[in-house]
Amino acid sequence: MTLDDLLEGLLSGAEVVDHETKGCVQIIVFVQLLVHGVGSLSERYDLHLAWGDVSAKLFDLVVEHELKLLELLGLLLQVEDRFLLEGDLVVLIVDLLVVLK
Repeated sequence: MTLDDLLEGLLSGAEVVDHETKGCVQIIVFVQLLVHGVGSLSERYDLHLAWGDVSAKLFDLVVEHELKLLELLGLLLQVEDRFLLEGDLVVLIVDLLVVLK
């Protein structure tokens, strides 16, 4: 197994993680919209559900923080993809130099 194969495997793994992260972000956005919708209905009909409102807001806060964390993870994966691409280019240049000698 060459370094190029290893880097290509890492890049593939990073792409899978990036894809999975995007799926998780979409789910969290959907849940966040659902929480906002339930909160809006609760306020609109003046349902005196103090505990339900507090727990919904707490859940909304948790969802927002998870969304931010997943966005940061996505950015980290983009940076990692960039490093892996640069590593692939270095390996390609070294391979070309070996072939030309």
